[in-house]
Parts: sequence; structure tokens; C-alpha cells
Amino acid sequence: MTKTTVQVGPFGFYFSNNNPILELPLHSHYAEVSLCFEAVGDIGLPVLAHTQNDLRKHVRELVAEPFIGKTNEQICRSLFDALDQWSPSGDACFDLAWLELAVRCVEDDLGHAECFTRYRTSRVMERV
Repeated sequence: MTKTTVQVGPFGFYFSNNNPILELPLHSHYAEVSLCFEAVGDIGLPVLAHTQNDLRKHVRELVAEPFIGKTNEQICRSLFDALDQWSPSGDACFDLAWLELAVRCVEDDLGHAECFTRYRTSRVMERV
């Protein structure tokens, strides 16, 4: 048995959050999101300009408001849940397999490290 996937991104944006668990106040990060869609049938996610523009626009709408009280892991899960329901118009048929949120950090007064940190949320398939 085989499956075919289509990976798109990264799409860049910034988001803001505070993290009460780590006692971090509201702050912003540059981030990139990559998505992997599994084709269901012969046509998966169409990689066309209008499809990619719609997807990019939807991602930016999802991150427009600050994520109050959410960790980066929770933000990754929230984006997965929201984008799992997204679909372009047409005959495409696909499932979101995983979403990766790459958060760019720089050393700062809050204690961030200098690096990209990647968070991934994946669909877990139950074995029958």
C-alpha cells in the first residue's frame, strides 16, 4: 500500500503570545509554517497560485490576534486544527497529515535562545 503527499511552505508570518507557564509576557516571533497533505484519490492539494495565496491568507488570519495564555506547542495544535478544516474550491480531496511551525528566536531579555525551534503536530492514524 502506498500514499502520496504534497508538502507546501514554508509560509512566513509573525505571531504574538504570552506564556504563563514560563512566565513570559506578551512578545512576538517571526515564524514559518509548512504543511503536508495526503492525497485522497488522484488529485491532492493543487499547487497553484490561487490555492497557495488562499492558504497563506488563511494562515495570516489565524495568527492576526495574539495567542493569550498559549505555548508554542498549543499554537501549533491550534493551527493544525484550524487548517485541518481548510479546503480550496474544486475537486481536490486531501487530508492534513502534519503541520510544522518553525519559530525564530533570538537571544533576548526574556531568555530565548538563538535558533529556529520546530514544533510539529501530526495526524495519528489508528491501526486496525
